[in-house]
Amino acid sequence: MTARGHRKPNATGRSSGARKQDRFNKISGPFAPRPIEMLESPAYRALNGSEHKILARLEIEFSNHGGSENGRLPCTFDDFVKYGIHREAIAPSLRALQSLGFIEITERGSAGNAAWRRPHIYRLTYRHTDDENPTHDWKHVTQSGQAKQLARNARQKPEKFNSQSRKPYQTQSRKPYCLSGFSGTESGTTSSSTESGTTIYISGEDAA
Repeated sequence: MTARGHRKPNATGRSSGARKQDRFNKISGPFAPRPIEMLESPAYRALNGSEHKILARLEIEFSNHGGSENGRLPCTFDDFVKYGIHREAIAPSLRALQSLGFIEITERGSAGNAAWRRPHIYRLTYRHTDDENPTHDWKHVTQSGQAKQLARNARQKPEKFNSQSRKPYQTQSRKPYCLSGFSGTESGTTSSSTESGTTIYISGEDAA
């Protein structure tokens, strides 16, 4: 048996110059190619397990669309969970994949009830769109330390929004009123309340 990639010998045992075509050089069924340069890149080597799974799930979605509509690929958080990604890991992983240049969210989704819920829409930067060649944004990350720092920063929770910075809400004074049959009048009172300071995380989980 000729090893894969070796040239096919002729009757004399010498190389014929033509590569042997056999079943070992073919892939049956749909497949998702990735450039070797990308697999060797600092950005790719900085990915964790959840980020690899998200890339794989988006490649499956691309295949489900017949290898077209890259840049218009919908994928819900539930889709990612069914593929084996922990729900809490999805938003940080998406941020890291964007920061390292593997995906682009072309349209942000929204959470809510079924009537208003919409998923994020994605583009894989290393695959072609219907109109353009791949942009390979991951090539902009050239150093291992740079890749690790970008991924680390992206995985952290976004900046906190402190509601204490908002202006306190003041209630209006109530006017005195009289009840029929009573001589007394309830004295007007003025009350003020300040919204309790709460911290809100802007997690990016704005899609179902």
